[in-house]
Amino acid sequence: MANPPGGGQHLEAVSEHDRQGRVVRETGPVHSVQLFSAATALTPIQQVVYHTYDDAARQRRSARGCVTVATPPQEFTVGWVSV
Repeated sequence: MANPPGGGQHLEAVSEHDRQGRVVRETGPVHSVQLFSAATALTPIQQVVYHTYDDAARQRRSARGCVTVATPPQEFTVGWVSV
């Protein structure tokens, strides 16, 4: 699939890792949404997935959410946490 004239969207995803190289946070590309029902403007956000590790129990816990691109950023967890 070819890029549109003028180039693509240059979407970027970022992963943060712990000292053992495991992913602890995955952040997706920026997009705009109506974050609150009373909001009149769109808010730029990034989807985010958090991972924590319980080595003794051999478990990984994950949660999805979003983070605003504003300063300071606001982080929200949305939906279920999986184990």
